[in-house]
Amino acid sequence: NEMVDFVSQDCMEQLAAKCSWVHVLIPGQGDGDRDLPPNYTFPTMQQLGEAMGEVCDAMGLKQVVLFGEGAGANILARLAMIREDLVLGAVLIHCTGTAAGFAETIRDKLIGWKLNSIGMNPAAESYMLLHRFGSIGDASDEMEMRHALDRFRHSLREAINPRNLNKFIMSFMARTKIIEKVDLLRCPVLLITGSLGAHKPSVQRFYNALLQSARTDPDRLKHIELVQLDDVGNVLRGAPDKVADCLQYFIQGLGLASGIVNRRMSSTVRPFLRGRSLSMEEYDQPKGVSSCVFDKNRKYSTAVPEGDELEEYRA
Repeated sequence: NEMVDFVSQDCMEQLAAKCSWVHVLIPGQGDGDRDLPPNYTFPTMQQLGEAMGEVCDAMGLKQVVLFGEGAGANILARLAMIREDLVLGAVLIHCTGTAAGFAETIRDKLIGWKLNSIGMNPAAESYMLLHRFGSIGDASDEMEMRHALDRFRHSLREAINPRNLNKFIMSFMARTKIIEKVDLLRCPVLLITGSLGAHKPSVQRFYNALLQSARTDPDRLKHIELVQLDDVGNVLRGAPDKVADCLQYFIQGLGLASGIVNRRMSSTVRPFLRGRSLSMEEYDQPKGVSSCVFDKNRKYSTAVPEGDELEEYRA
């Protein structure tokens, strides 16, 4: 899984050790998953956002920082809009706020029909590659990008269930607009996009809408940021170090994850960070990565530390 791979990289070592991470899989989207039941109604994007809040409640999480990419970012933005009590901040990569346009709808329906009828195919593969990596011809590290493409192709062909994937694509295609409700997004927000990303224009529109909604609220306005990383489409693969830096600075700006040394600074120099109420022994306790699939009939563990510790929640 790309998100788990990102958190496991060396550039994330310090932050991963200081935070609790919960990775939530959308129904049927795990590697090797069987077909969803024929009578299964795939949830809408709004329902998925609401379900994420239920996951947090079931796990006993009191406050979370959201970290999502693509459709996951759209889902988490919806969560942040309806659960101000829960969400401390949101880092959203390639988040779109608009509904699918006519051309996108026709194309996605064609791709969906092919996924259902013949499984993974060249047209669907090209579609997924474009959405995941954007334009790769101008990538700064083309060799590394080719390796990433090969890994993603292998995942599409061997691990992902195409019929389940189609259900998720259709749900995303039927998404409602959230760009008209951005005034409900009150928490600090960091938007990240790549200059070669397929959804870069949509991210820019979402950012502009956020700025417009906060124009009379200076305090909220200063907590809305956009970072564009040059020469990459898939920022998690193409620029993981920069994403890790952005994520670290954002979290520390919330007053969390103190004690992490800036990777670009000398190990003898520590940046000034707002203090926290935990002891150094508590800070040094590893948190690790958890993975779960939401099921309303499943009883989730409540053995999650409470208090001021950061709970990192992703989709």
